[in-house]
Amino acid sequence: MKSMSSVDIRACVTELQSLVGGRIDKIYHYPPDEIRIKLRADGRKDLIIEAGKRIHLTRFPKESPRLPTSFAMLMRKHLEGGRIASITQHDFDRIVLIEVEARSGRYFIIAELFSKGNVILADEEMKVIMPLKFMFKPGQQYRFPEPRLTPFDTDEKVLKDMLDSREVVRTLATKGGLGGLYAEEVLLRAGIDKNRRGEELTQDEISRIVDAIRQVFSKVEENDFNPHIVMEGEKYVDVLPLELVWYSNYEKKHFETFNEALDEFYSRMIVEEVEEREKKSEVLEKLEKRLQEQLETKKRFEEELEEHRRIAELIYENYQTVDSILQAFIKARQTKSWDEIREILKEEHRKGRLTMVEGVIPEKNSIVLNIDGHAITLRLDLSIHENAELYYDQSKKI
Repeated sequence: MKSMSSVDIRACVTELQSLVGGRIDKIYHYPPDEIRIKLRADGRKDLIIEAGKRIHLTRFPKESPRLPTSFAMLMRKHLEGGRIASITQHDFDRIVLIEVEARSGRYFIIAELFSKGNVILADEEMKVIMPLKFMFKPGQQYRFPEPRLTPFDTDEKVLKDMLDSREVVRTLATKGGLGGLYAEEVLLRAGIDKNRRGEELTQDEISRIVDAIRQVFSKVEENDFNPHIVMEGEKYVDVLPLELVWYSNYEKKHFETFNEALDEFYSRMIVEEVEEREKKSEVLEKLEKRLQEQLETKKRFEEELEEHRRIAELIYENYQTVDSILQAFIKARQTKSWDEIREILKEEHRKGRLTMVEGVIPEKNSIVLNIDGHAITLRLDLSIHENAELYYDQSKKI
């Protein structure tokens, strides 16, 4: 399925300014990668974010998941009722920042729409609270990718300096920041063979390329968009905010907004994926038994993963309580044996105190807490952060 380009994101984010000032009602997570934010902004709106692929408003929201994931619950805890303060594209990159002003502070939703992507909840200092995918750790400072050249920065000198022995289309797509499709478009308009080596280009050809870049991207700078879906018969080929010579021989279906075009395009892609799977049902039936066994194993691993991740979250959510208990046991061990500590714990339980502490594991130098029905083992030789990190590491291994 197509991932949105920097140009797509620019067009989409320009339209999403209508959401600024809107209130967040609910946040849903459709594992593994899709988030839906339900908003009130001049009526009900539903914003879809799919890590590594897309962001847009949808008129066709999926049915709400029966049970929220831990990621959805954490997002709701911080963001529900919050107001959208801004929506921006970071440096013409495939990153969208949604700033939210909530009761408990200011937060950012960081949508990475490149590669495998990610959706990250960060605080006002851009420290990670929780990532959808564990490429970042909670508490870690979020780092944007290194700034790269954009089409708006390119003049004849800049282009000449970047050209090398590779094909010019590859240089423009990567070093020039155009991406594959727009690199092809620029060279088509400039009348230059895309397979020419960059070092072979004449000054006149370099000038023509720069002129073509300005011709295409001036419309982007001016937000002069013409949203449409490129079609071949009934088949949806691409969705674009600009008319391209590259698709001049194709049919076009035009839309009032680019978000509407994106919504229809991706909805059709999802339907086609489902239909394709149904065509293969006979083959799938033969593999059903084996697949079921694999799914059961997968479910077991997912439950273990979710449990370890939830425990790490609970440690941080109950930070002060957990840390005070941990410190009390560390201090007690300096003067008392485990047997003495067991007796003290029994007495405390009889008095209705320390009920969160289920017991001790002397051979592991650990205590066991019960928080919201989750058994949490804490090692006395580790800090509270190190204990939480153990659970995060276990979830990654799973």
